[in-house]
Amino acid sequence: MKRLALIVLTCVLVLTAFLGWRMSKVGFDYDFEKFFPANDPDTEFFLEYRKKFGSDNDFVLFALSNNNGVFREDFLRRVDSFSNELRKIPYVTRVYSIIDYRDLVMTSFSRVPFPVPAIHMDDPESYGPDSSKIFEDNLLVRNLISADAKTVLVYVDTKQYISKNASDSLALFIDEVMDRYSFDGKISAGRSTGQSYYVKLMQYELGFFAITSFILVIAFLYLSFRTFWAVWVPVTVVVFTAVWIIGFMEIVGEGISLVLTILPTIMFVVGMSDVVHVISRYVEELRSGKGKIDALRITYKEVALATLLTSVTTAVGFLSLLTSTIEPIRDFGLYTALGVMFAFVLAYTLLPAILLLHPVPSIAAIPQEKNFWQRFLSKAFVVVIRKRMLIIFISIATAGVSIWGITQMRINNFLLEDLKDGNELKEQFRFFEREFAGVRPLEMAILVKNADSIPVSRSVLIELEKLENYLITEYGAGTIISPLTLVRSVNRTINGGDKRHYSIPDSDEDLKKVFRMIEKLGADQLLSGMIADNGRTLRLAAKTNDLGSYVYKKKDAELRQFYKRSIDTSVFDYRLTGTALLVDKNNGQVAFGLVWGLGISFVVIAMIVGLMYRSGQMIWIALLPNILPLLMIAGVMGILGIDLKVSTSMMFTISFGIAVDDTIHFISKLRIELSKGRSMMFAVRKTFVSTGRAIILTTIILSGGFLTLIFSDFLGTYYLGLLMALTLFFAVLCDLLLLPVLVIMFYKPRKSEW
Repeated sequence: MKRLALIVLTCVLVLTAFLGWRMSKVGFDYDFEKFFPANDPDTEFFLEYRKKFGSDNDFVLFALSNNNGVFREDFLRRVDSFSNELRKIPYVTRVYSIIDYRDLVMTSFSRVPFPVPAIHMDDPESYGPDSSKIFEDNLLVRNLISADAKTVLVYVDTKQYISKNASDSLALFIDEVMDRYSFDGKISAGRSTGQSYYVKLMQYELGFFAITSFILVIAFLYLSFRTFWAVWVPVTVVVFTAVWIIGFMEIVGEGISLVLTILPTIMFVVGMSDVVHVISRYVEELRSGKGKIDALRITYKEVALATLLTSVTTAVGFLSLLTSTIEPIRDFGLYTALGVMFAFVLAYTLLPAILLLHPVPSIAAIPQEKNFWQRFLSKAFVVVIRKRMLIIFISIATAGVSIWGITQMRINNFLLEDLKDGNELKEQFRFFEREFAGVRPLEMAILVKNADSIPVSRSVLIELEKLENYLITEYGAGTIISPLTLVRSVNRTINGGDKRHYSIPDSDEDLKKVFRMIEKLGADQLLSGMIADNGRTLRLAAKTNDLGSYVYKKKDAELRQFYKRSIDTSVFDYRLTGTALLVDKNNGQVAFGLVWGLGISFVVIAMIVGLMYRSGQMIWIALLPNILPLLMIAGVMGILGIDLKVSTSMMFTISFGIAVDDTIHFISKLRIELSKGRSMMFAVRKTFVSTGRAIILTTIILSGGFLTLIFSDFLGTYYLGLLMALTLFFAVLCDLLLLPVLVIMFYKPRKSEW
């Protein structure tokens, strides 16, 4: 036996060393677009729309502030120098600010408009008139300059669809330029800088959570067993599990995404469950007088089926996430499920090898009757049985309150909800939202039904103007960029810059003059970025405040009503698109995915219990103590106003898969006791005392491990940790209070079953 144990131990160590080497090479990946719903009509439409008009996400914004106002020569020259340095950076295609803005002016003496700078930087005496003119132009205020005239916006276009490595290089170059300049305020936002920030934060949190959960698990194990042996043995198993799964991910080319940063933590806490049950049972057999070999044999004989089933149910809980349309969520479900099964393999290879080679631990010398858990659980069982009707009543009342709380839940998300309030990046985006036109992109495709010979007909422009006015006054859009914007601007230019002519030309002939002038000015390329398909598809783009998908769902419905009521629908249709819409749609599919995932889990658990007991009674008896905690946590979310979204919805299927483990251990032990001919009351009491300690310890370890996630800067991770811990706490109460009561009151086994 010892020789076999040594062989197994050697093989496991060699494999772990190899996977540890591969783990050191794993990369990090934060691709925002992977969170778009896959195989979805809206995603496919957006990808085609983006081919026509370009990406709405390949840019970087810089807000540069001066406390004494932007109309200062030294400040403007620094902004100009800063912009020129940005132009030299690889992957930058255009840099634009209020300094670069030129208003086209046409007088009676000129046939061709000539450009006039918005700010005559070399002539400080012109700053006063320049300022007055700028603040009369709605296109500039809160677009290129803040309303308080203390901040200018520098807009940087970058090459589209650049690789992650190129994006990282771009972010590094930008940081170098930023470091060389000092302003009273200096912040940036955009794909490359945001991605760089996210990856750095993910790297930090991966290490932080791994170390924190590792320390916490060690502390809980020592407090529970009061011996170093019961610490290093299970910790070795779960550390090896984490190394195996991350090393395997590197081999198959999978990087660490935002969701997968919590994978080591989950492996530490979830992988510990089976190990604690095995060790608790092993120590219990040693204390009853069994030798080491016999104790191991009995332990694995009686716990093997339960641990296999719990591993399967936990894995199923994670695998149910494969129903998601979001690639990172599916990856999380797949690799976490694999990690759970790796933990099971190690629990039945590495763990018995260690237990066999290690001397009998000193903890086994403590008599069973002097054990704290034995005395505590024996008394607790008496209380549970005496208060059985009260427990049933409280359970029903709790379910009722929880169902009411569920009715208060809502599906909602914000573009930057992944980051906590006070986070540096989130505060920067809020600054752009507060001082400029917002951060939430509004993209709308205008689908013209009858294209004209000119790029855009007056009838289309007239209806488009109605739509844009509604978007600004009712929908909350900031400055809108569309063909109408360009037409009105050029029409004003042709009419001597008179702002009264910032309008649609009065006739078709005047409109043709506008388009001829656009071509003469070389602005036809700009127009082509707004018109596609020979005038059948137009682009309307703006920014709005990030009010959340719940608010915009109502706004979108009101917009549809306005379109039907006030727009000539024979002229054009419209279709909302863009990154914001796709992110919102993900959350709109949350409820369906949640129900589908939980349904799969319920069916699997019912099948497992049915195979074990061949009893319909035991199926619902086992399910009820696991459904109630889900109702409770959903009720808490509704009452506290915690929205249902991608991150919080994951918690339900995962926690059900984990929480049901304790139920399976309980009914598996009960089945063994009943098979020995015990009476129902005696069998339930023996099961309660025997499994109660492991159930409580694993719940403490699991909850404590998940609670470390509340220190994350990512709100999704924060809520996942908090809600998982609460759900597991509710689950252990149901398993130790409600489950034994339900078994005693409602389960009537047939003698032929045993």
